[in-house]
Amino acid sequence: QLAFLLYNDQPPNSSKAQNWSSRGHTKGVLLLDQEGGFWLVHSVPHFPPPACSAAYSWPSSARTYGQTLLCVSFPLTQFGKIGRQLTYTYPLVYDHKLDATFAQKVPYLEDVVKGHHVPHGPWNSSVTLTSKAGDTFQSFAKFGKFGDDLYSGWLAEALGSNLQVQFWQNSPGILPSNCSRLQQVFDVTQIAFPGPAGPAFNATEDHSKWCVAPAVPWTCVGDMNRNLREEKRGGGTLCAQLPALWKAFQPLVKAYKPCGEKKTFLSRNLSRAHKS
Repeated sequence: QLAFLLYNDQPPNSSKAQNWSSRGHTKGVLLLDQEGGFWLVHSVPHFPPPACSAAYSWPSSARTYGQTLLCVSFPLTQFGKIGRQLTYTYPLVYDHKLDATFAQKVPYLEDVVKGHHVPHGPWNSSVTLTSKAGDTFQSFAKFGKFGDDLYSGWLAEALGSNLQVQFWQNSPGILPSNCSRLQQVFDVTQIAFPGPAGPAFNATEDHSKWCVAPAVPWTCVGDMNRNLREEKRGGGTLCAQLPALWKAFQPLVKAYKPCGEKKTFLSRNLSRAHKS
């Protein structure tokens, strides 16, 4: 017996004429049985195909640009918290299966399927989640009425660290790097995979949404960009202090945009400044 939710602000088979901007800028999958399941947080438009599809497929629209997908297995007890977080992010659920048994055990998921969202402030929520393997994750979720950037308006302070943020930078109203608060937020401008043969490319060629702390092992993977429109939309990110995850993402930052300057700095400069 399985339950699932598929949500995406750009669902499969949708057209550009359809406007889902009232819903959260959020993409993901929940799949669970009576013991537990997984939460897949990703950045891929038009993915995955609905359950009625004959087979798995990867959308052609996602072949050109980089994407992120973070899949974490959780025991059933954690899905109540996850469901509540989704009432903040306000996802567009385009396919689901949630019978009465699961709806009773995880009532927040039924609210999400019905298109309900958090009715009153505070308009943001963070919860601690424990994975099936015993690892600790921190989920950050905001509703549109939060009215601020996820990263500079909340996340950096909550994690107590500067952040380097990779996001889709081809949309209007991109927010510049922000140094107005104690914890600074920098827009990544170039990405490079390690090694002499590792490819390097500009952030404008990458649709993924993630951030890292430069000198402490915080890594977050989510579904929000840094632009004016998304200050007023729901969305979130899933963070962890897992050294292996941090070591996979932190070296990818080749360059970032410093505050108030047009040129970019290599990421190693920020790490040195943070350590000094």
